[in-house]
Amino acid sequence: MINALTLPRTASYSLKRLNKRYLFFSAFSFFVVIFIFSIFQITTYISSQYSLKNYQEQIQKLAQENRNLEVASLRNISLENIEEKIREIGFEKVDKIHYIQVLEATAKR
Repeated sequence: MINALTLPRTASYSLKRLNKRYLFFSAFSFFVVIFIFSIFQITTYISSQYSLKNYQEQIQKLAQENRNLEVASLRNISLENIEEKIREIGFEKVDKIHYIQVLEATAKR
């Protein structure tokens, strides 16, 4: 008696072979996609690390420049430099102070 649910041997063999091909193609495709994705991730990581290194170098340069500017501004503020600049401009130290006397009559007007 032939069971209606059984497939002939040739059909069963071709389905197994088809399933193996499909499984192989699916696995190969999956690994190719993962490989491409990992290369993309590695490239992105390297690029971000390179940018980070450049930004850190710029921060260090700007911090050093900031320290140099602070020192320069403190030198310009010192009292000796101010006195020297006053002499260069031509100011003189006041010896006597002369006040203008205003009469009370003119001040009340």
